[in-house]
Amino acid sequence: MKYNITLNFLPLNTSNFNFEIYRKPALTEEKLWSESIRKFWIEDKQYWVSFEEFEQAQKTVVNSLEVNLGLVNRFLHFLITKLIVANKFKTIDKKTKYKPNRIFIHLETVKDANGRLIGEKTVWIEPYYLKTTKQFGFLLDYKFLKSEDYPFNREVQKHSLSLDTSYRENRNYHIDKYEIIKSFIQTFVAKIQNLTSELTISKKLQLIEADTLKTKKYIFNNNKTHNSQFNGVMNFGPIEEVSKEPIYYYLYKSEHKTFARDLLNALNGSFFTFKGIEKLHLHRQDKTNTKGIILSEFSLDEINRIISEIKTNDSENPIIIAVTPEKEETFYYQLKNKCLEENIPVQTVHIETISNHNKLKWSVSGIAVQIFSKLGGVPWIVEPSNKNTLIVGIGQAHKYNKEEERFDRYFSYSVLINSSGKFMSIKQLADETDKTKFIESITKNISEIIQENKDYKKIIFHIPQKINKEDIALIEDALTKSDENIELSIIKINDKSDFIGFNLEKNSLVPYESSFVKISHREYLIWTEGLNFHNSKALKRYGHPLHITFYYSNKEESFKRHKAYLQDILNLSGANYRGFNAKSLPVSSFYPKLIADFSKHFKELNLKLTTKDTEKPWFL
Repeated sequence: MKYNITLNFLPLNTSNFNFEIYRKPALTEEKLWSESIRKFWIEDKQYWVSFEEFEQAQKTVVNSLEVNLGLVNRFLHFLITKLIVANKFKTIDKKTKYKPNRIFIHLETVKDANGRLIGEKTVWIEPYYLKTTKQFGFLLDYKFLKSEDYPFNREVQKHSLSLDTSYRENRNYHIDKYEIIKSFIQTFVAKIQNLTSELTISKKLQLIEADTLKTKKYIFNNNKTHNSQFNGVMNFGPIEEVSKEPIYYYLYKSEHKTFARDLLNALNGSFFTFKGIEKLHLHRQDKTNTKGIILSEFSLDEINRIISEIKTNDSENPIIIAVTPEKEETFYYQLKNKCLEENIPVQTVHIETISNHNKLKWSVSGIAVQIFSKLGGVPWIVEPSNKNTLIVGIGQAHKYNKEEERFDRYFSYSVLINSSGKFMSIKQLADETDKTKFIESITKNISEIIQENKDYKKIIFHIPQKINKEDIALIEDALTKSDENIELSIIKINDKSDFIGFNLEKNSLVPYESSFVKISHREYLIWTEGLNFHNSKALKRYGHPLHITFYYSNKEESFKRHKAYLQDILNLSGANYRGFNAKSLPVSSFYPKLIADFSKHFKELNLKLTTKDTEKPWFL
């Protein structure tokens, strides 16, 4: 199905225009002169360039279609900045390392009831070239900038539009954003619309044709299919059962025993919202398979005592279920770290969740899925687009030394998933203190992954936006030296894209789930969540689309090939075993994020992240 999506992009009236620059040949050893004088390649030579006169600079005229995009965008930034100053618009000085042309225009200052600054409502605007339509213009979007001194709370979430005015999930997120952007265009853009006598900013957001992929289909026991993970598991059971019945060890302080009992009952099906772990083909928790261990305190010594007791019992398939208060964060990470070291799955549930009857009622099914998955079970898989394909999600977590202003540890890992969404293993790529050894280790282990998985016809590497070009080049180099009979590709996935799309044909303005648009030869936006084709009502707050870049392939690229890989990305967004309604991000991206988060907290507590390969999703 094809339809139109309105992007947060205002095009210029023309993309073919001349403009004046002042340039001076650049020497390699010269450093940055000033913010207004930058280095650019022009006609195969490097120059210092400004749009105003400077010492020894030569004035020349260039054409927007004949110089690099960076120079044109810098010129557009120069023009709009002059108009913002001339019209006395207030801006917020927010340094963005990777967005030097982004300007935050102030809308409103927000304070709490006590007069304390919460933050600033802004709209950011920056030059952009939309390659698929061959248009220069400006991206823009609403952004709430929280005060550094103010805690992140529901007030911040309300002004960020993730919560509505009643502090509930904001189902009108797209409507609210659209109204702010539309008002900004009418109020602010109208005053800076004429950049020059020849260049004008449109006051109408860009329409772009969207296409749709196949909706996600989930596969369960006996290859039964359903379009809902929850209903599929409840009706048919999991696709792969836990191989050995577990022994459950509940950890809790004596005063929290009732909470442990309430959790056990919920997992056995005491709520109508979840019919119990028997639906996951696990036995009910009772005296034969469940034991309680009383904690005297939340400490590392107690963790060591507990692990020793469990190992003494010689349980074949133990799992720890810890009942703790939210504030015991250190204990949580210490327990997680020790259990990872001992290869014992652990599930922590906060007392605050259990004590809130309504919260437990709706979260117990997700808790059960995590327990089941950590025990080695597979609740469901997705119907793949590319069969016999291995997806390798790459993650990194570097440790930065603030005192010496340098990185002193480089850690990288991969999460291996097949195209049906089944988690296979985590494989360490590098854990080094030296950058050179880090590079060597990544190259070696990427090559090993390819060699060890030669049965696959395709191996696709999914990398996050934050991995730098140097490290991507390492992966690409390893791929180019590998077996040419295997199709090898690198796809960059950015889950914090600058784009938002509006479906003006629907009241909610939300695009359909599975929609995608092409924004350049190798770039796409894909909506992994959105409206259902059979029900156009917004059921939740839907996020921005993923920004997908096809970075490398050892085979000839085509739209047909790209579309098949986009389908896999969409499918993998439904393979998250953290819960039935978990974040709609492909697990090849989401799982590495979870591991990176654990790595960060482990390092803060001087705990070593166990780097041996594992086939259990301990990070859920």
